[in-house]
Amino acid sequence: MMMALLENPDMPRSIGIPGLNLWNLLMINNVTAWLSRRELEGFAWDLPHQVKTRGLLFCAVMLVAFVRVFISDNPLAPLHGFNAFAAYFINCFKWLLPALILFDGVRSENQSRSVLLLVLSTYLLIALLTLKTMGLGGIGSGDKLSIDAARKLQRDVGYHRNDVSMMLAGATWAIWSCAGLFRAWWQRFGVIGIGIITLLGQAMTGGRTGYYTFVVIGCILAVLKWRKLLLIGPIGLFILITMVPAARERCLQGVATREGAIVSERDTEEMTSGRVLVWPLTLEGIEEKPLFGWGRTGFQLSGIADYALIELGEAWPHPHNAYLEYLLDNGMIGLLLTIPIYMTMLFMSFKLFLMNEYLPAAIGGAAFALFLALLFGGMGAQTLYTRESVVMMWAISGLLVRTWVETDKLVHGDVTEYFSPIHEGEDYGNEFEKENVKRTA
Repeated sequence: MMMALLENPDMPRSIGIPGLNLWNLLMINNVTAWLSRRELEGFAWDLPHQVKTRGLLFCAVMLVAFVRVFISDNPLAPLHGFNAFAAYFINCFKWLLPALILFDGVRSENQSRSVLLLVLSTYLLIALLTLKTMGLGGIGSGDKLSIDAARKLQRDVGYHRNDVSMMLAGATWAIWSCAGLFRAWWQRFGVIGIGIITLLGQAMTGGRTGYYTFVVIGCILAVLKWRKLLLIGPIGLFILITMVPAARERCLQGVATREGAIVSERDTEEMTSGRVLVWPLTLEGIEEKPLFGWGRTGFQLSGIADYALIELGEAWPHPHNAYLEYLLDNGMIGLLLTIPIYMTMLFMSFKLFLMNEYLPAAIGGAAFALFLALLFGGMGAQTLYTRESVVMMWAISGLLVRTWVETDKLVHGDVTEYFSPIHEGEDYGNEFEKENVKRTA
């Protein structure tokens, strides 16, 4: 829950000692408690082999990228010494700790429900902070919404508008995927209403990549499982863009339009907010070192940032494309070693999402939506490195892998105390028996 407020400018960055802030103190306490208790509780470390192997490869790539920039002493590097160590090592790997703690510590269905609802509540809090910061003053103008969001969200919420848009695009679908956890109709409608509030917060960010990502995720979920969305989805989208015309203007910015006899031409530079100008420069840098890249912050180390500032007249901190950034930093080898962990998370969440059992389906749907949001949003911004905006996503991944392991035990007839006793009208056995028959066939 602290992640919703961590980036707020009023949150203290350190308590007397550089790097020692409230979040780090909390995590040190949690890690210490986790390590001291797990031996007493006697739980086996049963992380699936494929997750462990691919996760270690992902961490190895990030470690090598940090070491390269740390020892290079390149004057073009944005950070040096302890600042580089804190930003590219400590602040990179610490965001994965909640995933490990939750995977190992969550051992019951009730714990899973609590964690899932808390993580999604964090997204809801970010959406409420966004609505409070933005208000509804810019609801009618796309340009005003864009300018206000770029200025206010970073200043008052702490996250960049593109990050908030990406987070809430996935969070909206993640919240809706949990409606099945509740029995009463009014509770389910309440979950849908909470998702609508989150979506409204996302609409007020003005982040176009997030808008497109939200639609793409909805189409994928509709095709895979929620067929009714193919009918009611367009209606809901029409209502949203009618209520928030600024979002419609942002989506259509740069697209050819017709007013009477005048037809405006499509402006790809405006459509991509100038990204088409910096992407070719990034590709040139990748071509210079295609296999292993330049190391962390390759955009600066290669001199592209300075060149873009001179030639384009604008300061670009990164390529605004997660995949190009990763290729520039770590080359083709680094990208090929990193993609498998993301694909593993997608596969696991996809399989659980398709199940009829309410808890695995909810956790799978939430994780599937959040990972899709990052991977699609990465085409216009974001990063494949771990950072503040993806902590909740990785926390859900720990819950996802735990549910995957316990579900697999049931499929194979092994003993598990993870799931609660079967309630009246519910039968885990039927669904898992079907899965077992499929595997046997």
